[in-house]
Amino acid sequence: FVQLGSSLSVSRIMTDTIKHFSGDTRAVFSSDKIELYAGPTAGGQRSLTVTGDGGTLHGAWSSDATVTTSDRRLKRNIEPLYRTIAEQAIQRGGQAQGGAAPQD
Repeated sequence: FVQLGSSLSVSRIMTDTIKHFSGDTRAVFSSDKIELYAGPTAGGQRSLTVTGDGGTLHGAWSSDATVTTSDRRLKRNIEPLYRTIAEQAIQRGGQAQGGAAPQD
C-alpha cells in the first residue's frame, strides 16, 4: 500500500532488494535498516544507511545550499552576546560601550 502526495508512505515492502535493471544502483531492506547503493563500480558503493534512530551518509557528499547543524545538548546558559561582552569588560575593570561604569 503506497500513498503519494507531499510525502511517501509505505506500509509494507514485499522484497528485500530493489535494483535498477542496467546497473548496480539498488536499495536493500532489512528488519532494522535501509541501505542505498549507487555507482558504476562492481556491486555499487554504499551511499546512505537509514535506521530507526537516524542514519549515516557514506562517502563524499555535497550540498547546493549551506548546511547548518545545531545540537540542543550543547546549549546551556545561553545569553545574548552583548551582555557577556559587557560583563567581561566590567570584570576586567573597563567600561562596556553603552554600559554603566563599574560601581565601587
